[in-house]
Amino acid sequence: MIEQFYANLLGLPEGWMVERVKQEKENKRVTVKVMYSNATYACPECGRDASLHDMRSRTVRHLDSCEYETYLEISYPRVLCPKHGKQSVIPPFAAASSRFTNAFENRVIELCMRAPVQKVAKDLGLNWHVIEGIKERAFKRGAARQYRKPKTKVRHLGIDETSFRKHHNYSTIITDADSGIVLASLDGRDAEVLVVWFATQKIADFSELESISMDMAPPFIKAIREVFANADELICYDRFHVAQLFARAVDVIRRKESAWFNRFHQDNPLVKTKFEWLRNSDRTDNRASKRRKFMPLTRLPLKTAKAWRLKEQAAKLWDFTFEGVAAKAWEKLLWKLSHSRIAELQKLAGSIKEHQRGILNAIKLKANNAAAEARNSCIQRVKYMACGYRDKKRFNQEILFQFGGMDLAL
Repeated sequence: MIEQFYANLLGLPEGWMVERVKQEKENKRVTVKVMYSNATYACPECGRDASLHDMRSRTVRHLDSCEYETYLEISYPRVLCPKHGKQSVIPPFAAASSRFTNAFENRVIELCMRAPVQKVAKDLGLNWHVIEGIKERAFKRGAARQYRKPKTKVRHLGIDETSFRKHHNYSTIITDADSGIVLASLDGRDAEVLVVWFATQKIADFSELESISMDMAPPFIKAIREVFANADELICYDRFHVAQLFARAVDVIRRKESAWFNRFHQDNPLVKTKFEWLRNSDRTDNRASKRRKFMPLTRLPLKTAKAWRLKEQAAKLWDFTFEGVAAKAWEKLLWKLSHSRIAELQKLAGSIKEHQRGILNAIKLKANNAAAEARNSCIQRVKYMACGYRDKKRFNQEILFQFGGMDLAL
């Protein structure tokens, strides 16, 4: 019988049964009438025996079956409890406040993890406001559960920024570097925002924190030093951002030197070589034809070539195991930078020296900001798929919905 088929398909708990199934071929819709079948009634609050007050009915949407939209017409009792008064016996497969079954809402949440709201709404034939409402309830449910759980012990923390819109509009992303879970998405990138979050958050335990990987942004440094007494032992500067400083210095020197060649109408060996100077030789096939033409330039008496050689030397200093050996190697490199007689490299030497402790911490602890950077890439992809967000609150909420590791299911 089709009623028994749908009873098994729906996985109805004890006390509920399928009374009838109505099929509408022209509308491609199936309506399954589900009713409470127990002869006795109990209060859903305290479990005491109760008398029947009346019967109510409501219709909710369930997952599609055989390409037919499936709706459940639920007939449920209201009981009269001596202690709690009138109470509705709500079926466990459909929340009282929703027009959808729990299975349908869980499916919507799964789809929203992979596609923007507009696409999910179109595929399910619903208004996007409805899908957004399901996401909103799921987020509030997940956040409430997260606060009730024991605090997660975090040993390696990553702090990065991600752009919300153009014109330097950013959010600060705090990530558990071991699990890749986003702990918080904060409005702005000021020191005060970070300090307030560390003082008020209730989801992470930092008592065994070993490292904090981040870039050299002054607000981040200021906040960490204000929050943690042993900040200088925790702060680790990501090697990517340090390499970025060297690459920028090389590019500035190349542009100035190229302009000098052009000004005096001499053959310019630096023409169309920008990206070759910026590539890391250890990760480049130097046997490629374009690269073979470039490598002789690195041996010419050019300021750009000198800066490039120092950049390549710096790239090899992250593979040390012992802090003392690494410190000596960086001191030697700093001496070369400061005595290079090139203003950009001397300025770079000052910046590296100022942040040297954090660089050595990163080498010693083998810490990096890869987890936060990976999350940043995923966040930008989500933002691109959604064609942007109306306000930063929704943007930050979407980040936690997607990457916060919340239990969202009903």
